Amino acid sequence: MIRRRLADRAVRWYAGLLAGRALTAATYGDDDAGRDLTARAVRRGPVAVEQLVTVWTEAVLAGLPPAAPAREGVREVPITCDFAIAADAGQRPPTARWVGYLLAAAANHDHAMRRALIEAVPAEDLHDHLAELLRTASDAVVARDDGFWP
Repeated sequence: MIRRRLADRAVRWYAGLLAGRALTAATYGDDDAGRDLTARAVRRGPVAVEQLVTVWTEAVLAGLPPAAPAREGVREVPITCDFAIAADAGQRPPTARWVGYLLAAAANHDHAMRRALIEAVPAEDLHDHLAELLRTASDAVVARDDGFWP
């Protein structure tokens, strides 16, 4: 049990390192390096994938006001995920909807939903979904640096 937790901690640390490097590469336009670093992390297993998702969703949400405290059983989300749940959501790519749902789960600190969303992605589609999340995180970092994001 202790060895497993230590192994998971090491994988999380390494995946976090790769996630940061992939985000930096994508921010500077090196999509191939971002893809390669993501693939290296994914090969480490589900713990690494969760860490990638955590790092990149935090990058998107950084600087936004925290979610309001629960009120009458409803927790307000400090962002809107219109691109995920808009009336034309059926016309959006599944990867964009997935990213929107992930961001809503992260904003609400809903770890169970985040894990369920990750596990729901078929293995053959995982790289496409992670690439969309990385692109979203990279766009958020660039927009924030350019003053277009809170």
